[in-house]
Amino acid sequence: MLICVYDTANEAEILKAKIAQVATATYRKIACRVCRRYESFVNECKKADLIVVLANGANGMEGVIAVKNTDKNKPVIWLSDDEGFGVQSYRLGCTYFHKKPIPVERLRDALIKCGCSV
Repeated sequence: MLICVYDTANEAEILKAKIAQVATATYRKIACRVCRRYESFVNECKKADLIVVLANGANGMEGVIAVKNTDKNKPVIWLSDDEGFGVQSYRLGCTYFHKKPIPVERLRDALIKCGCSV
């Protein structure tokens, strides 16, 4: 499974460590590709099985919109510093939304909801 992470907040390493904690199904390879620039994210998200948006504020919302414009059925986990974007995440069709930081238990729930075997 390829996870594309849009991270303008430099939090991808923390997320990757948490994914490693919950990904107990060692037979299934999970790779994370981190994009810090919007343009590279838009290109890379097309290849990914799952998207995680870590960018804060309107940058995060723009990232979600870009994904959904490409493939409205692609699972998206949106982690934001502002829980006010929860309503927008619902409107945009995100699979899972949580205010940062996400606890490991909630990340496990999000990955399962997105179809990832953990």
